[in-house]
Amino acid sequence: MLSPAGARLVALATETGHSLVLPATETGANPEARGEILAPWPNRVSDGTYCWLGEEYKLPLNEPDLGNAIHGVVRDQLWNFNSVVDTAEGQTASATLKTPVAKGYPFNVSYEVTYHLSANGLSTTLTARNEGEIAAPYAAGAHPYLTVGATCGIQGVVDRWTLQLPARTVLKVSPRMIPFAEYSVDDPLEFTTPQSLAGLDIDHAFGSLQADSDGAIRVSLTDESDGTSTILTAEEGINWIQIYTDGGNRRGVAVEPMTSPANAFNSGIDLITLEPGATHRCSWRIEQVPAPLAR
Repeated sequence: MLSPAGARLVALATETGHSLVLPATETGANPEARGEILAPWPNRVSDGTYCWLGEEYKLPLNEPDLGNAIHGVVRDQLWNFNSVVDTAEGQTASATLKTPVAKGYPFNVSYEVTYHLSANGLSTTLTARNEGEIAAPYAAGAHPYLTVGATCGIQGVVDRWTLQLPARTVLKVSPRMIPFAEYSVDDPLEFTTPQSLAGLDIDHAFGSLQADSDGAIRVSLTDESDGTSTILTAEEGINWIQIYTDGGNRRGVAVEPMTSPANAFNSGIDLITLEPGATHRCSWRIEQVPAPLAR
């Protein structure tokens, strides 16, 4: 299920009714930014301030307690959804958004998001185009909260899961959640092989992502009780994965594909210069993999 509000992913389930994501609201306030598209920046901009081409810009602080601008502007807009198209491979829905009026981001960028549901899961592609006459700073991401099997929404269920994330580095952050250094992964944040999430409180961005032998970058959550997995595959343009274990609720894990980490508008890390007339595309896919059959 999709919503014109932010073009957000409201719900995603298997044919047997098992949810792959924590549900979002269709309209109005959306707790924890569930299922949101994040652009023209994901995560945070420190103090809501950045400089671009010699000019200083000030964004509204929508995370006032920490003094940050967070998660871009397109999630607050109503997108224009086109009709769902049925094909032999599945269903496709797309939505477009003309340049939203945004204080502190006066750049003429338009957006299109495409959702394709098939036997291989739900694929999402976000395309941005600079319709203006000057280059624009740009980054993007998404904010799905993944769940596994029949455990959707159960408080504390994250402690039953393992995480596998093929990343070599992790960003350390300040108390305001602004990155200040990149380190090689080490216990307890080393997930190149599956590790239990029991007792771990994670809200970190992981980088230097490593592809499998088939070229795919897969992040897997697995229910240890039955072996069922939910997998997010980072595809085109994704350089970072933010992992958030849902604070004290622990009902799902935010697995956030991102082109750039927090505060890229100031650090410049993987920040995209979107030239006039240029487009940028990024994509990811969510699927569930059943438990292996007993032998």
